[in-house]
Amino acid sequence: MTFESQKEAGWFGKLRKFSLFPAFLMLIGLFAQIAAAGPAPSVEHYKMLSFLEYQGNGQFSSQVEALVEVKKQDLLDGKFSKYFISTNDFDIGLGNKPKSKDITFVLSNQNRNLSGLSGDLTIVEQANNQCISSLQKISKCNIGKTWKQSFNASSIYGSLPQQLNFTVTAIHLATEAFGEMLAVRAISEPFLVRVASSAGQIGYVKSTISVVYLFNMDMDDIYMSASVFEASTAMNGFNEQMRYEVATYKSDSYGVAADLTGLGSKFTNFVKKIGLRKKPFEVVDIGGLPQWVMVDGLRAASIGNVCAALSCEGAVNPVSSIFVAGSRTLSLQGLGGLSTFVGSGTVGGGLSGSVPGVGGLAGGGGLAIGGGVGTGMAIAGVTVGTVALAGGFDSDKSDSSPSTP
Repeated sequence: MTFESQKEAGWFGKLRKFSLFPAFLMLIGLFAQIAAAGPAPSVEHYKMLSFLEYQGNGQFSSQVEALVEVKKQDLLDGKFSKYFISTNDFDIGLGNKPKSKDITFVLSNQNRNLSGLSGDLTIVEQANNQCISSLQKISKCNIGKTWKQSFNASSIYGSLPQQLNFTVTAIHLATEAFGEMLAVRAISEPFLVRVASSAGQIGYVKSTISVVYLFNMDMDDIYMSASVFEASTAMNGFNEQMRYEVATYKSDSYGVAADLTGLGSKFTNFVKKIGLRKKPFEVVDIGGLPQWVMVDGLRAASIGNVCAALSCEGAVNPVSSIFVAGSRTLSLQGLGGLSTFVGSGTVGGGLSGSVPGVGGLAGGGGLAIGGGVGTGMAIAGVTVGTVALAGGFDSDKSDSSPSTP
C-alpha cells in the first residue's frame, strides 16, 4: 500500500507513541527475509483447447476451452523451479471429491526430473523422468534438420510398446512482433497399445501421436502447441476410434492471443502434417466411453503427449507446464468431470480464429457454445463446450511424411 509522506509521518508517530515501533521494524525485517528467499514468481497465461472424441458403440465428444495460468518460482539459486498451474476447470469435482484448483510440481533444473505430482498425474511424472533419460538431441541445435528419437515406453506403462519412435523436424520462422521463432514437430511411427476387449480378452489398439511446438529461439517460451492422438481397433467385432486433440496458444490474462503475424504458409504447412481435424465431429448417437479408452486409451494419450513434447524440446523443459495441465484436463473429460454443452468446432479452427497470423490449420471455426446436455457441474467464468453436433468422424489426416517440413 502507498501512502503520502504526511500520512507516513503520522503512522510512524503513532507507532512510536504506543511503543510499537520495534515490532513494526521486526515485521519489515520478516517481509525482507521472505523476499530474499527467491525472486518473485514469473507468470504466464495460455488458452487451451482440448477435444476428446470416440466413435464405435455410440459416440462421445467433449470439447473444453480454458484459460490457464502458470506461475514459476525459482528455488535454491535456480537449481529447482516450482510450478503452480491453475484454471477454473480444475475446480470441477467428481461426486463428493472436488479437484484442487492448483497443480503444483517441482522441476529439477539439473537433471530435468519432475516431482510432487500425485493421483492421475503420477504417470505423467514417471513418463517425463523416463523420457528425459533417453533424449539424444537439443532441437535448437538442429534447425533445418530431421532426426529420430526413441523411448522405452513399456517401462513407463506396461500396455505400451517397448519402443516408441518419433521423427522430429525443426524449422526456422519469424514473426513481426516477437522476431525469430523455432517450430518443432514430432510424428510417431504407428504403435500398438495392449488393452482388454469387452469380452475380457487381450486386444490391441493401433495408435499414433503427432505434435508441433512453436518456441522462441532460446526455447524458454512457448507461443503455440498442437497435438493429435489417434487410436483405432476392431477387436470387439466393430470399428472403434478414439481421437484426442489439444492445442494451446500464448495469451494475456484475459485470454487474448499473442500476435503471431509473419509465420506465413511455411508454418501452416508444417502444422498441417500432424492432421488436425478439418470438419467438426458429428454426434448422432450419444454414448459413453468404453473401458479400453477409460483404462488404457487416456493413459496412452497422456504418455504419448509427454514423449512427443520432450522430443520437440530436447531438455529445456517449459513444455511440462503444457502437458501436465493437458493431462489433468483429459482425465476430467474422460471421467465426465467437466460440463457438457451443445457446440461445434475444431481445434484447428479455434487456433485459426483466435491467433492473429495463424490461419488455414483446419476448417470448422472455433467453439460455438449452446445449451447444456450433460450432467457435469457448470462453473461460472469457465468457457466449456462439448458434444459437437456437426461434421463426421472420418480420418482427416493429410500427407504425414515426417521427413520434410
